Amino acid sequence: TYATNASDGWNNANAIVTKPNWKENFPAVAWTVNKNSNYTNGQIQSKQWYLPAKNELRNLILNQEKVNQTLTSLGYPTLKNKTYWSSTEVSAKYAFSERENHGEMALCDSLKTYQHYVRAIKSF
Repeated sequence: TYATNASDGWNNANAIVTKPNWKENFPAVAWTVNKNSNYTNGQIQSKQWYLPAKNELRNLILNQEKVNQTLTSLGYPTLKNKTYWSSTEVSAKYAFSERENHGEMALCDSLKTYQHYVRAIKSF
């Protein structure tokens, strides 16, 4: 899909939504895009919710303690020590995923058919 941007999941999402059957083939992206109020004509009209790129995901996980404090204070589910999908593709069959593993960050090339957690992020 050419969703290879390491730092801009928004860019990756807009590359993916132009592909045929993208909702069926990329359910993690579909879940995040469906959170947007103004998705029309195959593009997300303003920068809202999206699946983070691998560098955005890494920043989120690196700041997990602070992020979780804020999420808890707002009554939202916190990040878990699980593997999360990014929107950054490695190849036609693989995409990047990441998790914190005993204080170390583990970036993986995961088959797109694997089941990992998904966390939408929103630009503000």
